[in-house]
Amino acid sequence: MGDDILLEEQEVITSLNDLLNDYEDARDGASPWDLVGVKAEPEKKSVVVDCDVLALVLLWSSVNLHPPQSHGGSKYNYWCSIIRSMVDNYSHDEYDLEDVFTTPTKQNLEKAKEILDYYKLKISHRALLDDVPFSEYETKLAKFVNSPVEEFDVDTLGVIVRLETTHSVDQIFDGFMDKYTSLTPSELSWTPWNENLPTVETHTLKFVKKVNVLGNKENNIRYYFEKENELYCMRFGEKNSLLSVLDHVLETKDGILQLTCSLSTTVLYANSDFWYHTVNDGFTIE
Repeated sequence: MGDDILLEEQEVITSLNDLLNDYEDARDGASPWDLVGVKAEPEKKSVVVDCDVLALVLLWSSVNLHPPQSHGGSKYNYWCSIIRSMVDNYSHDEYDLEDVFTTPTKQNLEKAKEILDYYKLKISHRALLDDVPFSEYETKLAKFVNSPVEEFDVDTLGVIVRLETTHSVDQIFDGFMDKYTSLTPSELSWTPWNENLPTVETHTLKFVKKVNVLGNKENNIRYYFEKENELYCMRFGEKNSLLSVLDHVLETKDGILQLTCSLSTTVLYANSDFWYHTVNDGFTIE
């Protein structure tokens, strides 16, 4: 991000306020991140509830609040429905929760502040030191963390209810970037029909961590490995039958995996400047 640019914490947060205001003003034209062709959207009014909404979500997570069978759906959809009932003209009868489910604890409040402070700085540095445009997700996240704790846009609920898990994954990624060496960025794209097919080689990798990355269900289960201070990753869907096989191999082989495969180079996450190895499909475990 540029080691020659140093900002005090308060300066960074203040700058984020200014950048977000500029961004909102520029939605129908040029923006501070050179967004091109972005059409102005109808203004979405923020809503206010009588509690710290993120702390409330953390409370539900800590007590494992799941929807009743009659409600169905995921716990995240259930939590969104409860919050909507707090601000819309919905009937509250269906969500007449006990006090234990509506009053965040001191620990919930402290954790919520920790998460918000983390993203205020992370997004501020991202906005100030990187010329890559914000994604739709980053824009929603920036708007939420920069608002009062009782205030949010309804269209950010999906971001809010998953933010604890997102924060945990981002901290893991921070640790990866601190520990491992980034690869040289690669723009090479290949298909089975072109001349630049990746080389198939045998690799011995040491298991690092298994991570569930919320998002695309086709490849959200990630197994991370290391070799010579470089990071490697295998991606699977949640229902892939190979997961149990790989878990068994790693357990019986003390975390050492030998496989024959080809590799691609990609970024750790969207808009990241850290590059690592991805194991392509068609690999063979030795």
